[in-house]
Amino acid sequence: MRDVSKSFVSSVSVTLFTSLGKPIDNTIVEPIRDFASALEIGFTDDWMNFRIRRRNEMTSWLSEHASKQVFDQWNTKAQEIRTALTSASISARLEDFAQSRGLVKRFAGEVTWDLVNACMEWEYESHWSGTFYRALAEWYQCGHWPCGWAGEYPDGKLIVH
Repeated sequence: MRDVSKSFVSSVSVTLFTSLGKPIDNTIVEPIRDFASALEIGFTDDWMNFRIRRRNEMTSWLSEHASKQVFDQWNTKAQEIRTALTSASISARLEDFAQSRGLVKRFAGEVTWDLVNACMEWEYESHWSGTFYRALAEWYQCGHWPCGWAGEYPDGKLIVH
C-alpha cells in the first residue's frame, strides 16, 4: 500500500464524522446540515449507483489501458486496504456510529466502499487520472459525510453533510 493511502487511513481514523452538521464554507459543494436529510439522499439507489459507475469507470479504464500485471494487482491492493481500515479501527468505528444512530449495517459498508475506492485511486494514480473518490476522501478527512451528487456529472456538485 502506498504511503499516501496509509496516511489517509491514519488521518481518517481520527477525523471520521467529527464535523457532521457543522457549517461548510465552500462553494464547490452543496452543504446539507440536517443528518436526517443527508440520510435520505445518502441511502438512495441513485447515489449508490452513481458511485458504482464512478468505480466502474476506473476499473474499465485500467483493464483497457494498464498492463495486465498492473490490473491484476487490483484484488490484492483492495484487500490490503480493507485490512488497513480494519486495523485502524475504522470498520469498528463505522459500525459503532451506525448502531448508535440506529442505522442499518449498510451504512458502514457504503462508507467503507468510498474509503477503499479513494485509496484505490491513489494506488493507481500513475495509471488513472480520475479523482472522484479522492474528492470524497477530502471530505471524510474533514469529518464530514459526502452523501450525494446534485446535477450532471462531472459538472454538478457533491452534496456534503
